[in-house]
Amino acid sequence: ARTAAAASAAAAKTSEANADVSRTAAGDSAAAAAASATAAQTSAARAGASETAAKTSETQAASSAGDAGASATAAAASEKAAAASAAAAKISETNA
Repeated sequence: ARTAAAASAAAAKTSEANADVSRTAAGDSAAAAAASATAAQTSAARAGASETAAKTSETQAASSAGDAGASATAAAASEKAAAASAAAAKISETNA
């Protein structure tokens, strides 16, 4: 009976140790899951930031294109004004 009791006590201790190992493993798994969730959130945040930066670049490019168009229009107007001035100068010369 004593041997059986000792064997039962030993088996109980082994079971307890196994339960501790299982609890530790469960804790590790939970920690790993939390780390994965954090990494996923970080990736999503980075993707959002990249998208925002891309949209900003697009907007700036469109703005630059608009500025270039305005500059070209102004240059054409200046050319026309210069031609008109030259024509007026010739007329003045002829009249003089």
